[in-house]
Amino acid sequence: VERALAWQGLRLEFVEMPLGDVAAEFNRYNRQQLTVNDARTAAIVVGGNLRADNVEGFVRLLESGFNVRAFRHGNSIILRQAP
Repeated sequence: VERALAWQGLRLEFVEMPLGDVAAEFNRYNRQQLTVNDARTAAIVVGGNLRADNVEGFVRLLESGFNVRAFRHGNSIILRQAP
């Protein structure tokens, strides 16, 4: 079973976790780093089962469903809750 599912890569599962913690977990596996600089954004509660290497997909999910804006700067994506 492991070999059959190996193509999926490492998956991260989050159940009602603050975005700040989720970002830190994604950062462990990627060169592209998620940055959350304010407590309001860091406290947004998220959950899901996501590929660890799909940072862009996670960011799109945040933008479309959690009222978060992403600002790209080099290898960093700064996340901020929209006003």
